[in-house]
Amino acid sequence: MKIGIIYCAYNCFSYVKESLSSFTEAKRQGLINQISAVSIPFAEYFDLNQIKDGTTNLLIHLHERTLIDKIFTEPNYIQEHKARDLCLQYLKSVDCDIIWMVDGDEFYSIEDIKNIINFINNNPNYYWYSINFKNYIFDGKQWIDGFCPPRIFKTKSNILNIDKYYWDNDLAYKDKDDKTFNYKLLDNLTIPKEVAYIKHLTWLHENGKLKYEYQIKHFGYCGYKWNYDENKLEFDKDFYLKIRQELPTIYYEN
Repeated sequence: MKIGIIYCAYNCFSYVKESLSSFTEAKRQGLINQISAVSIPFAEYFDLNQIKDGTTNLLIHLHERTLIDKIFTEPNYIQEHKARDLCLQYLKSVDCDIIWMVDGDEFYSIEDIKNIINFINNNPNYYWYSINFKNYIFDGKQWIDGFCPPRIFKTKSNILNIDKYYWDNDLAYKDKDDKTFNYKLLDNLTIPKEVAYIKHLTWLHENGKLKYEYQIKHFGYCGYKWNYDENKLEFDKDFYLKIRQELPTIYYEN
């Protein structure tokens, strides 16, 4: 099983070394085979006040040290799915059997990686796998549960081959007759929390303003809002009223 990582990171310099280190170590140990990184501002950031913080240069340096196999740093301001697709097409070209999406604000341990690979090896008859994330919010001492996105995809089977990204983290497959299949309709499995529960520094005061503004431009809505008067992130209570859901339960670190 040849595993390739799609590592997507921009303007998260303080996270990159820790976030990526377990995967470079896993590559050194032969657990994974390829790391392809993309560090590009997405289209919606074009007129937002986004300042380069050195993330891209750091990833270029890691590529020069051969810790990363391939890096994409242009073109700037393309759509999110097109940025990730640059990595996907590279990993397909080097014949990876598995692609694993990782963002710069996600923190796996080497044990997490080993446990996930073992779980997939023991449960091989699925096209894709979801991973449970422990979502840290606001001051980073609070977290919420319930985020379990698709993250790991097989590139091929006897029937279907992975084709391309069509939206954000969403992928399409094709059959031998070039017919497209939505991955959401294919057999999939959630990796249990007892196997891996991944730290995710997701909606924090320190990075929330740009992320909120991006989501408003990208989706037209957001479950969070930026309090410009107090310079902090908050839940958008009106959003939850509109979708008729309770506010997320907040848990606190001991």
